[in-house]
Amino acid sequence: MIRPAAVPTVQIDDSRCRVVEWRFAPGVATGWHTHAHDYVVVPMTTGRLLLEEPGGATRHAELRAGVSYTRAAGVEHDVINDNDGEFVFVFVEIEMKRGGTPVTVMKMEAVPEHLTGGSSMDTPCPAAPLGPASRSGGYGSKS
Repeated sequence: MIRPAAVPTVQIDDSRCRVVEWRFAPGVATGWHTHAHDYVVVPMTTGRLLLEEPGGATRHAELRAGVSYTRAAGVEHDVINDNDGEFVFVFVEIEMKRGGTPVTVMKMEAVPEHLTGGSSMDTPCPAAPLGPASRSGGYGSKS
């Protein structure tokens, strides 16, 4: 099923991080995508999102405003606003430096994958020092 697309607004995109606000009207979706990198999501709205996963499986993710969580790379899904009103979250990817070598720790794909990954949605984001790193890519799509 093809649904209208969620609206991304890039707030910051520099050599250290990218921050994108995603707005979903009721019934709106991100579209199928695979996350190539880890990231942090900060829900601005409390509600639930419907996740369509490979093989036809579906499940709901309950999110609470202000309760951030992280997700690892590799998740493939479509995220749909299953609420009666608008749903908003902020998606953060950060270029981090470890041991003097720039390493991409969180990188955004075309759509926030943040809602999958299996376990609890309350995985805390570990603190780590930021450092300069070159960025490559940006928004992408399912490959």
